[in-house]
Amino acid sequence: MAYKLVAVDIDGTLVDADLLVEPATRRALQQCVKQGVRVTLATGRMFRSALPFAREVGICAPLITYNGALVKDPASGEIYHHRTVPLHLARRVIGLCREMNLQLNVYLDDECYVEEYNGWSQIYEDIAGISTRAIGDLEKFLVREPTKFIIAATPEELDKYTDVLRERLARDLYLTRSRPIFVEIHHPAVSKAEGLRVLGEHYGIELAEMMAVGDADNDVEMLQAAGLGVAMGNAPAKVQKEADWVTASIQEGGLVTALEKFILGDN
Repeated sequence: MAYKLVAVDIDGTLVDADLLVEPATRRALQQCVKQGVRVTLATGRMFRSALPFAREVGICAPLITYNGALVKDPASGEIYHHRTVPLHLARRVIGLCREMNLQLNVYLDDECYVEEYNGWSQIYEDIAGISTRAIGDLEKFLVREPTKFIIAATPEELDKYTDVLRERLARDLYLTRSRPIFVEIHHPAVSKAEGLRVLGEHYGIELAEMMAVGDADNDVEMLQAAGLGVAMGNAPAKVQKEADWVTASIQEGGLVTALEKFILGDN
């Protein structure tokens, strides 16, 4: 199969905890583009948090951001797709997090809002490379449908509350774990796979002609939907199980290995 589009997750796939793109990774992605392959990023990150990585590696295709809720062109700013959380469900999320005393980020117009700035806000800013805005009562603030929510807590706390969150929310919303400390909440139709379908329609490329690479729970739908789903060696076993092929870890250059095997060949 000559794959025509490659979708690459950012955290744990394109970059490690240092948030740096390795020169070999940059070269491999740019070589894919030179060979006529469309390359995009598919991430849970906000659009403006993903944009610097796209610019660094020279990606011109629309970016799949917010786990597929927003597909947007990095050059023109044109929006190809945007799904938001219905307001009545958004208020339910706010109420539940208040009841459980969980930190909640709200995303509206590509900005991140919190009730009050705290240590979790700083952790998120360090990871995302953006500033959060403290605005007080989120329920009073939110009068339009947000793009997504993030619940931030220790892995142990999220493990403890996952069943309750799913029981109270999962029938009506999409919940996924993007990092051990983050649970992300979206419109129920949102997934990175939906983002792939949007790009496929835009470019006239079938899902079978796409390769997707990722490492986390929020990559599973994308790995299943693409013609070739590649899990990183650092992905949890349950994610690797859903992939067609497992590459090396990010520390071992797993993304480059996969690109060389399935896209670049001997070039």
